[in-house]
Amino acid sequence: MIGPSRKGADKVTAKKKAEIAENKFLDVRKDPSPIKFHAIAKEYLECAKVNYKPSSRQRELLTLRSAHLALDHKMRADSILDQVMSQNPPTGASGRAEGLGI
Repeated sequence: MIGPSRKGADKVTAKKKAEIAENKFLDVRKDPSPIKFHAIAKEYLECAKVNYKPSSRQRELLTLRSAHLALDHKMRADSILDQVMSQNPPTGASGRAEGLGI
């Protein structure tokens, strides 16, 4: 509680301004780091060792390998596309790439 005095109110205001400056006001938090696919797949396979039959474990392993390859290929393709687009930005009045028909 602030109370009736102006000095108390000024102290509370100064404290809130300091919290805002330090990003502590309203409990602002940084986003957690993203979880890598490899880490989740490894943990999943450890769980599969205990809970699945050998044939099912083998199927899950092959599925995860193909998913990993597909994701890796997509990430490479996206990064190559981003790199090309950053080097050759679209031009023209409409903002579309000229000569590409898009």
